[in-house]
Formats: sequence, C-alpha cells, structure tokens
Amino acid sequence: MSFNQLVVAILLTGVGFTSYYAIPLCFISNKMTLALTILNMILIMLIIGATFICTLLFNLVEKALLWVTIHTCCRRDKKFYSLIVKNMHGHQKRNNKTSIMFTLAISFMVFSCCSFSIISDIAQKVTLQVIGADLYADSGSHHFL
Repeated sequence: MSFNQLVVAILLTGVGFTSYYAIPLCFISNKMTLALTILNMILIMLIIGATFICTLLFNLVEKALLWVTIHTCCRRDKKFYSLIVKNMHGHQKRNNKTSIMFTLAISFMVFSCCSFSIISDIAQKVTLQVIGADLYADSGSHHFL
C-alpha cells in the first residue's frame, strides 16, 4: 500500500465516521453549531476535491476545446493548429495555475452562496421562534389562544 493510499484511506474513514456518527450525535445532543461546522468542513473538502479533479481534467478539456474550435467556427485557421498546440504546450504551467485559480474562485462563490443561504434560513427560523406564532381561534372552545 502506498503512502497516498494510506492518507486517502484515513481521510475517508474520518469523513465517514464524522458523517455517520458525529453529525447525528450533534443533532441528538442539540449542538447545532458543531454540526454546521462539521458540515461546512465536509463541503470545503468537497470543493478541494472538485478542484483537484478539474485540475486533472483541464488538459483534456483544453485539447477538446481547441479541436472543436478549429473544426467548427475557425476552419480557415487550421494551418495555425500546430502553432497553437506548441504555444499551449509552452504555457502549460501558466495555464494550469490559471485553471486552479479559476476553479477555486468558482468553488468559493458556490461555497459562499450555500453558506449565505444556510445562514439566511437559520436567521429566518430563529426569528420565527423568537416572535412566536400568530393568534388563532379555536371554534370548539370559543377562546382565543
């Protein structure tokens, strides 16, 4: 077993234990801040994993996009195909760094949107709990509750 496999196995075991034992325990013991913190950490790990996957797939997507572009809308520029491929190969490190920055920026926006949505829902529910319910009339007892 390689070192990378060991690290991934330990990480996945920790995430599984946290998901199936710690989060339900937090909900049962009414520790919502800890439960939300754990869920946010899992979401951050998902974002980092998606960034790694996107980084691995970027070169294939780049080649496919070049092929589609040259063979559809820019047919007259087919003579520049080898020049473009050489240019892309020369700038591969810079392109990889740019793709990582772009993916992390989009991931951060998705994470921020999810976090703000959760925070606004929590604020709305807390406000409803503090204010209480509206008055209602029960027709059987003729009293306002």
